[in-house]
Amino acid sequence: LLNGNMTLQNFPLYINDLVLDLEDLRENLISLQEKNKTIGLIVIDNLQALENGFRAKGKKISLFGITCALKNLAKEFNVPVLVNLGLDKKIEERKNPRPRLSDLPSKEREMADVIMFLHRESYYLSNKFVTKHRNESSKAFTLREAKLQQKKTKAQNKVEVTIAKNHGPTGKVILSWDPMYVCFKDLKD
Repeated sequence: LLNGNMTLQNFPLYINDLVLDLEDLRENLISLQEKNKTIGLIVIDNLQALENGFRAKGKKISLFGITCALKNLAKEFNVPVLVNLGLDKKIEERKNPRPRLSDLPSKEREMADVIMFLHRESYYLSNKFVTKHRNESSKAFTLREAKLQQKKTKAQNKVEVTIAKNHGPTGKVILSWDPMYVCFKDLKD
């Protein structure tokens, strides 16, 4: 995370939400280089939107094709590319909705150098309600309801970051998440 005394003004950001395909993106990157702007990271906020941009221009390309092209772009400009890919909503139907590598198409999984997943337990717990079973006592029901509320409180404003694929170590870390600013921070002890 950023050092406390560093601010975003030290990190120039160039945001273009009008890019419809990789040709547009490449032209923008060349334009920035011609203006002597340093490109340190390319972020694709929504890979599916980029795919839709190709369709809007009448071009057919698979997500794998886009992924390959992005990898080539990273090599051409010698810069990392961070891509956000939404997963299928079907994972929410599983008993454990944590994302896993098998949720990604195999070709895209192979193409990526690093794969990270974000999971907010509070998202899944917020819609959970305890219903009283027919033969359950009021005491047992109240106890189950209290346990669910404890889980909700414990999970509130936390996000689990899983590094599922990496050339180095993999694993999980829990971060604090501020939904108002969509900001991630180290958990305070």
